[in-house]
Amino acid sequence: MSTDLTRILLIQNDATWGGTRTAELESVYPSRFVVKQVTLLSEAVAVLDEQEFDALLFDPEVPDSDGVDSIPILGAAAPNAPIIILSAVDDEDAETKAIRCGAQDILSKSYPDGRLYGRAIRYAIQRKHTVSNLAYLSQHDQLTGLVNRALFRVVLEQALSRAKRTGRVLALLSLDLDRFKVINDTLGQSAGDLLLKTAAARLKGCVRAGDTVGRLGSDEFMVLLEGLRSSRDVVRIAQKILDIMGAPYDLSGDEVFVTPSIGASISDGDETDVDTLAKSADTAMVRAKRAGGNAFRFFTPEMQIAISNRLALERDLRRAIERGELELHYQAQVNLRTGVPIGMEALVRWRRGSELVSPGKFIPIAEETGLITLIGEWVLWEACRCNARWLVDGLGALRVSVNLSVRQLRPRTLVETVSAALSSSNLPAELLELEVTESLLMDDIAAARIALSEIKELGVKISVDDFGTGYSSMNYLKRFPIDTLKIDQSFLREVPVDPDNTAISTAIIALGHGLRMDVVAEGVETVSQLQFLRTTGCDRAQGYLISRPVPMEAFAEWVRTNRSGQSWLE
Repeated sequence: MSTDLTRILLIQNDATWGGTRTAELESVYPSRFVVKQVTLLSEAVAVLDEQEFDALLFDPEVPDSDGVDSIPILGAAAPNAPIIILSAVDDEDAETKAIRCGAQDILSKSYPDGRLYGRAIRYAIQRKHTVSNLAYLSQHDQLTGLVNRALFRVVLEQALSRAKRTGRVLALLSLDLDRFKVINDTLGQSAGDLLLKTAAARLKGCVRAGDTVGRLGSDEFMVLLEGLRSSRDVVRIAQKILDIMGAPYDLSGDEVFVTPSIGASISDGDETDVDTLAKSADTAMVRAKRAGGNAFRFFTPEMQIAISNRLALERDLRRAIERGELELHYQAQVNLRTGVPIGMEALVRWRRGSELVSPGKFIPIAEETGLITLIGEWVLWEACRCNARWLVDGLGALRVSVNLSVRQLRPRTLVETVSAALSSSNLPAELLELEVTESLLMDDIAAARIALSEIKELGVKISVDDFGTGYSSMNYLKRFPIDTLKIDQSFLREVPVDPDNTAISTAIIALGHGLRMDVVAEGVETVSQLQFLRTTGCDRAQGYLISRPVPMEAFAEWVRTNRSGQSWLE
């Protein structure tokens, strides 16, 4: 619409009065207003189907009107135009009702001055636009322009009602961007915002005109698909989203790759409610993300059972420490030259009632929820306390290895924790070894270097676990104060039969010795592996062939029985 000319639809059955008001407006505001007059409500609706107006002046007394109750009819026909009621009487109750029905203002028909009408009309238009803008902002995400969580829920509720009436298939997609936090933290918020806007535009371009795309927060999106013929349509659209959104993003010169994880739930006219449908889609999305991302999954009832079990596991894990349900098992390490036990790795176990929960089940949950920090500190303190007790009891000077998580590798916090654990237990620092992975070291090189250097100053040993499965960079081996390399057990499989694994294991042992480090092989399960490691000069070994991880008392008894190490030399 023109910004210079204000078009008004006058709905009033007195042509003389209408002509007078029009003349007054044109006299006061030359070439600013153009007025079209109709005498019936039905005529007004017909005109509004064909033309757009900036404002409507409505006399509720026109013959085919139900008074102010007809205001919503005009509002539906012209949603962007303010409605100004023309009133012949001063009736406060009627005026209040008119406002509640959707009118923006009330004008007396007896006003003689066209200037008052002009001002009222312009003010009503301005207020209507302000209200419309505020309504838009309250219902849309300001960064991407997509509908927000509140409006998406309303749209979804209406769509479900239609689906239940018609029996048509409706699908809800829950979508999350893989690695978004890494990009946002690395390149900054501006790059993250640009990524979100670009991803939103791509997502909107993947769906049909009648579908609804919403941003629920951060990198969380939802897509509502209506009028589908079958679930195959959902698969086709989801695959299109994976293909298009997985293409590289140019973030002001930085090319990055971000893929989506998508979960879908379907309602085919049943009694599914909004919350259930959304929860099901989210559950399927989480399953897609845990499969490695860049994937699509349909919701199944089995997923809900798995999620419920996981939530119960997380709830109980939070209480496990205070309930005394965590315990340490120890796996022996032996000197491969003498066969004598020289240390052990402390491994946390969770005794949940009568069940001994596998670490593979609860450690990932602890990592995701941040509980790993609390658990890791407990393991450190308990391992130091137990080892100090064995030293006093005459079991010998054994070095205990404790694994660190990425969340624990904060310089000041870690050093203080280790120092306090050693001091409280009276364990000599050289009898504690902290194990880190290659990926943990590379996650934040500066912080890791500071933390490990300060730990080294305490006299504690540093070991790199699972060596060869991560970056395997000679550079980081020189930059960090590392004492020990642990060969990952995957390289010992089929040794010495498999030539590749044999060559890799031999090279790691030579590398470690060349850098004046001890080398430990984990996962030793066969006599031939043990003989190979002794022949190549590996320093220490641990694995099921030597001893499984066992509780504290059982481990102490194992050490006493195998103190001489003769059985390993035969």
